[in-house]
Amino acid sequence: MLFSASGSLSNKHSISSLSPYCLLSLATLYDSIDKDDEGLKLLLGVESRFNSDSRFQFRLGVLYDKLGKKPDSINRMKRVIQLNPRDAQALNYLGYTYAEMGVNLNEALGYIKRALEVRPDDGFFIDSLGWTYYQMKRYDEAIKELERAAQLVGDDPTVLEHLGDAYLAKKEVKKALKSYKKALQLDPGNKELDEKIKRLIKGEPGER
Repeated sequence: MLFSASGSLSNKHSISSLSPYCLLSLATLYDSIDKDDEGLKLLLGVESRFNSDSRFQFRLGVLYDKLGKKPDSINRMKRVIQLNPRDAQALNYLGYTYAEMGVNLNEALGYIKRALEVRPDDGFFIDSLGWTYYQMKRYDEAIKELERAAQLVGDDPTVLEHLGDAYLAKKEVKKALKSYKKALQLDPGNKELDEKIKRLIKGEPGER
């Protein structure tokens, strides 16, 4: 058997003989049961076999990110892009990571635009572009891109919250509230967003 009673992989010989597809599937399984650290340990244990596999490196980057290890995640995404300069997922992931951190924003913009050259109609990539413009305080451009993203993936609460933030930055309070309320309907457990809406209704200034 591959798994022990504790949920950990138990047969190292079996693990070492698995294909990349099986290993990535097992890492995804660990993710589904909130054992990202075990998934990371699994992949690192066989990494020497897959140094040039971009899918493998991407999954390592995602796992590092989930475990709060941003520098390691960033390095893995750079490795993916080195292996495949047109890997749209990695380009967007790295660009959005920088945008979320509020660092290297010009670099982030470049990565995301490269991702969009590969997948120009991807709503999530367009959201990343709009969010980067927002972080750069280029609010008109942010609104333009985030409205486009909302048309494509309007059922995603993060996209709608980003759009609300951009509207609020331009003091378009009614539009901001509308976007925030839609986002909250899709993600009713988002307490931070709920508080943001309540502050806005009370007339308290929004964050910029």
